[in-house]
Amino acid sequence: MAKKAVNGAILIHTQRGSKKLKLNYNVQGSLSVLPQKYDVFSAVEYRELINEKLSHNPEAIASLGNANTDWQKEIYRTSFGQDHHLSLCTSVLDAPFRISYGNLNQDGIVKTSNLKRNTLGLAFSPEFFDHHLQISLNHNLTKEKNRYVDENVFGDAAMFDPTQPVHTNNNYGEYYEWLVNGSSNIMATANPVALLEQTNYNSDVTNRITNVKADYKLHFFPDLHFVFNYGSDYYKSKIKKDVDSLASWTSWIGRGYYQRNNLTTKNNMYDFYLNYSKYFKSIQSEIDFITGYTYQIIENKGSDYIRNTAQPAEVFQNYRYSNKNYYTSKYGRIVYNFKEKYLLNLSLRYDGDSKYTNNYRWAFNPAAAFAWNIYREQFMRKITFISDLKFRISYGKTGVGQPSDNKKYNLQHEEISSFNAGLDFGFLKDKITGSLNYYTQTCDRLIVMVMIPNGSNLSNFILVNNGKLDNKGWDFVLNTQVISSKNWRWEVSGNWAYNKNKIKTPTVNGCIGMAYGTIAGGTGNSIMIQSPGYPLNSFFVLQQVYGSDGKPLEEEYVNRSGEGGNVAANMDNYYHDKSSGPDMIIGIASKLGYKKWELSFSARANIGNYVYNNVNSNNAYSMLYNNHYLRNLNKSVNETGFNNPQYFSDYFVENASFLRMDYIRLGLSF
Repeated sequence: MAKKAVNGAILIHTQRGSKKLKLNYNVQGSLSVLPQKYDVFSAVEYRELINEKLSHNPEAIASLGNANTDWQKEIYRTSFGQDHHLSLCTSVLDAPFRISYGNLNQDGIVKTSNLKRNTLGLAFSPEFFDHHLQISLNHNLTKEKNRYVDENVFGDAAMFDPTQPVHTNNNYGEYYEWLVNGSSNIMATANPVALLEQTNYNSDVTNRITNVKADYKLHFFPDLHFVFNYGSDYYKSKIKKDVDSLASWTSWIGRGYYQRNNLTTKNNMYDFYLNYSKYFKSIQSEIDFITGYTYQIIENKGSDYIRNTAQPAEVFQNYRYSNKNYYTSKYGRIVYNFKEKYLLNLSLRYDGDSKYTNNYRWAFNPAAAFAWNIYREQFMRKITFISDLKFRISYGKTGVGQPSDNKKYNLQHEEISSFNAGLDFGFLKDKITGSLNYYTQTCDRLIVMVMIPNGSNLSNFILVNNGKLDNKGWDFVLNTQVISSKNWRWEVSGNWAYNKNKIKTPTVNGCIGMAYGTIAGGTGNSIMIQSPGYPLNSFFVLQQVYGSDGKPLEEEYVNRSGEGGNVAANMDNYYHDKSSGPDMIIGIASKLGYKKWELSFSARANIGNYVYNNVNSNNAYSMLYNNHYLRNLNKSVNETGFNNPQYFSDYFVENASFLRMDYIRLGLSF
C-alpha cells in the first residue's frame, strides 16, 4: 500500500516469493494472566467499614448482604491463545510466488472476550521483455471476529458491593441488582457478571490490501524508469451489540438494547513517477532524479442505528453518512552523490487536500539534506578500528493535519519545520554500529479547538490555526555483536531518546489556555491544559497541603494568589504541574543463539511521564452509600482519609515511569 511522504510515495510490501520451493510453518502459544487486581475492600473488610463510617445510617447498614463475592474474580480468567502461520514459496511461470495463511484464536483475560483472525497473503513477481518490465503483485486479506465486553464491566466489578451474591431470584435474569421500590435502580452500579453474560457485543471486520507495481526500464534508455504504483485498502466493519431485555441497566430505555454500526472505507492511491539514475565515471558522480504525481481517494460510508428491544420499540439513533476526500501531490527529488563521499538530496512537494477551501488547499513543502561519508576520506585509512563514519544534516517542511470531520474549513495546512543533525558510526568491522542524532521541530499553524465568547457563534468552540509547538531532543542507537562464532552468536541493541516540548501558542481571548482531558466526577471537569510556555499535556491542579503525619489535608491547598475565600474556587491558585509525556524513552533487545536455538527478549522504558489517578481521586468515604445503593472503594481512601473527592489535588498526579518486558522468547529452528 502506498502512502504519502515528503520524498515521494512510501511503498509497503509484504514478503516476496522465491523460485526455490520452501514450506514454512510457525506456531505460537500464549498464556495471559491478570497481573494485579484493583485493590478494593473484601466482604469482611467492607462490612467493618460500613459499620464504622455509616453507623448513623441504619438504611445503609441494612443494605449489606450475606455473601462474600470477589467480583473481579468473577469476571477475569487465565486465557489461552494460539497463532498458526503457514507459507509456501515456489515458482509460477518462472516467477517467484508466495502464498501464506494465518490463523489466530485468542481469548481475552475478561470472560467471554475473544479474537479470531484469519489471514491470506499472495505475492507474485513476474518479469517481462528480458527483465525490462518488472511487475510486483501483493494481496492480503484479513477476516476478523471480535467478541467485546461492555467497558463498564471493569469499573462495576471494582465498585460493586462484595457482600451481595451474583445471582438471586428476581425479574432481571436472576442476576442480583440494586432495586428501588421493586424496580431497577438506574443510578446504581450494574452487576458485572450480568454485563458480561447478558451482553452480546461482536464485530466482523474485513480488510483487503492490494498493491500493484510496474517498473519499466526503457530498452533504448535503460537509465530511465517509468514506475506506476497502485494501492488499495478496503476496510469493512459490522458491529452488533445486543443486550438482553431482562438486563436491569436498560430499564431506563424500555428494556433491552439493539445497536448496529456499519462502516466501509475505500482508500485508493495512484502514484506515477519517472526515475532517472546514472553514474558518470568521468566526474565520479551519481545522479538520481525522481519526479511524479500522486492521487488518492478516501471514501467513507456508514450507518448507526440504536433502539430498545421492547415493544413498541423506540429508536434513539438512526442515520447514514457518506463522504469522499481527495489528496494530490506533485513532487520531485534529486540526489547527487560525489565520489561516494558527499551526498546532496533536494526535494519539493506540492500537496493538495480537498478538506480545505480553495484559498488554502495547497501547501508547498521543500526539504534538503547533506551527508558526508567521512570514512571514505584519505585521512581515515590509518584509523583501522573505525569501519564506518558518516555525518548528515537536513532541514525540511511538511504540511500535515486536517479537520476530523467532513466539513470544509477556511484553514491553512499545519506546518512542521524540522532540523536534524546526526552521526552514523561503526567500529571493529561493524561489530559495533549506531547513530547519534539531534533534532528540533516546530509545529506551526496547528489546527486547534478554541473557546469563543458566548453568543458570538452557534457553538462555544471553533477550529482555528492557532497552535504552535516546539520540540527538541536527542536520540542514540547502539547495536553490538558481542559473540560471533561458528556455534554461538549474541547480539545486543539499544536505543535512547530524549525530548522536550513547549507550547508557543499566544493566549486566546485572555484565557490561561485550552482545558482538556475530561475526568470522571463532576460535569465538564478537565485536568489538563495547553498553555503558552509550558509542555504539552500539562496537568493544571492545586498544590496539596499536608499535615504533620504526612497525610494530605482535605480541602487544604496552597494559596498562590494571596487572596481570601475558597482557594479551590480561584483559578489563580492553580498551577501547571508535570506533563503526561515522557522525558526519555529507552529500549533494549537481545538475541543469544546456539546452533539452532535462540533466546531473545525485548524491553522498553518510559521515564519522566506522569499520570492523573482518576480512580483514586474519585474515591471518598461519602461515596459509600448514595441513591439507595452501596459502593465499594479503593483502599487508597484509607491513605487520604478524604470524606469528599478532591479532584484537582496534585496528590493524584503520579509518576508513571515504567519498565516493560515486551517478550522473552526461546525458539528452535528445524
